[in-house]
Amino acid sequence: MGLRKLYPQDDIIKNSEIICGKILKSAHYRNAEKIMLYIPMAGEVLTDLLINGKKAVFAPRVRGDGGMDAVRLSGEFTKSGFGVSEPVGDDVTAAEEIDLFIVPGVAFDRDCQRMGFGRGYYDRFLAGTGGYKAGIAFEFQIVQTTLPEVHDVPMDIVFTEKREITKR
Repeated sequence: MGLRKLYPQDDIIKNSEIICGKILKSAHYRNAEKIMLYIPMAGEVLTDLLINGKKAVFAPRVRGDGGMDAVRLSGEFTKSGFGVSEPVGDDVTAAEEIDLFIVPGVAFDRDCQRMGFGRGYYDRFLAGTGGYKAGIAFEFQIVQTTLPEVHDVPMDIVFTEKREITKR
């Protein structure tokens, strides 16, 4: 996580545009009716370019019980207890109804395993869903292994500014 905070803003913007461009061209994005993306924190891949043209765009909002909801973006946000921007509103959809998940991570490995912040929100939310799971990260976030645990949900693909890694 330390490297992300040191990553120059100009590189974040430039490489986010490259990553989002790849996603916008993908069949999974073009065919998705409902997508879920995240509101980026400092040093994360910017996702605003992925909002255009989709019928329904959702972002995560954590609950006090350790769960997470997919809330339709309305343009209004609040800060969670973790300092993350979350959408405000009552228009929530089930994870099973999402066609494409755009998922952040601290790191990803070459088997499309994801290392998050250790609280398991995404793993619990994504478990058992049929939607396509796309991790997005900067190239420096790709590591040999994330040392996945049995409950960790792998991505179907990971996009970086340099390559696309598909699950082996």
